[in-house]
Amino acid sequence: MQQNNLKVLILGCGYVGTYVAHLLLPLCSLLVTTRSKERLLTLKKSFSAALVDTADLTALEDVLKETHILIVTIAAKHSSEYATTYLETALNIKKALTKSSSVTQIIYTSSTSVYGDAEGLVVTEESPCLVLSEQGKLLIETEKVFLSLKNSKTSVVIFRLCEIYGPRRTLLQRVEKLQGKKAPGDGSQPAHLIHVEDVARAIVFATQHPLEGIYNLCDGEKISRKELYDQLCHHYGMSPIIFDPSLPTSHHSGKKQVSNEKILRAGFILKHPRKEYQTR
Repeated sequence: MQQNNLKVLILGCGYVGTYVAHLLLPLCSLLVTTRSKERLLTLKKSFSAALVDTADLTALEDVLKETHILIVTIAAKHSSEYATTYLETALNIKKALTKSSSVTQIIYTSSTSVYGDAEGLVVTEESPCLVLSEQGKLLIETEKVFLSLKNSKTSVVIFRLCEIYGPRRTLLQRVEKLQGKKAPGDGSQPAHLIHVEDVARAIVFATQHPLEGIYNLCDGEKISRKELYDQLCHHYGMSPIIFDPSLPTSHHSGKKQVSNEKILRAGFILKHPRKEYQTR
């Protein structure tokens, strides 16, 4: 990517999108969007920003008119919003792109939760999606819509993200919330995480290299949830977290070993290959 030659649109500039935007700002002509008027005021302090509701097809068509690279980092605030936030947005983007011939790359952030439990096996990008929850099924359908947009002039990259942590979403905050409570499961499930900075760096990497298709994004450190929490509690001098197998786990949980070998083979180098207890 050469400076100011490409027009990049970040649709849904929240936690991840903001990190991406800061990295891309000196490299291209950048526009970021949000659905929140309050958030818009904050974004305008650093970027060229617009208020765009992804349900508004006309608004989508307008911002996509001269876009070369579309980066979709929208995130649902609640599980009840998955259909409107993910699937309906993807379908509207597909409709809007029929009136735009400028988009040459689409990058979308999905989730490794689509693999489901996998019973402790290693999952790669070719592994079946076994998730049973309605939220997971919606994520799978959303991926299919984006992948259907690949053609001779437009490439599609989907990053399946593990749980994201970083500044303002630290590992310390996670264990603090569990103090005096019980964590679901028996603690043996792998703790797959990815630092927000590496998510942003991978997205920028994709704009500069010929990536195509689906890539898992996780730090690759092999450690169970119990081991991680025990280390965190010891590090911060807090009481150990007690696990309760009778408590229901979220659709993000599952005993699967997520492989990040594909993105590493593509040449991407993690800045945070091990979980960091202190974040800037």
